Amino acid sequence: MAHFKTKIYLLRPAHNCIYLIHLLFIRMAEFMKQSKENSYQEIIYVHDTLLKLRHIAQTNQYPMLAYFIEMAWVEASDVLRTQFGPSTRN
Repeated sequence: MAHFKTKIYLLRPAHNCIYLIHLLFIRMAEFMKQSKENSYQEIIYVHDTLLKLRHIAQTNQYPMLAYFIEMAWVEASDVLRTQFGPSTRN
């Protein structure tokens, strides 16, 4: 049974990252209804947080998770570019 618990423990960081991504996208949908300035600040937050999450996933050797987080980052970058104009942050 200890071996089974160890496997669950090793998967927990990946599940936490997926949950955080889910929360970020929920937050993204919520601020689409807010003022443009608040939306801009929050999209920047999502964008920067995704970069940090990708780094965590890469450091912990979760390449597929890092890939999906990077795709979410690309989507956030596209939102910044299309809704707020060209950005020098990318």
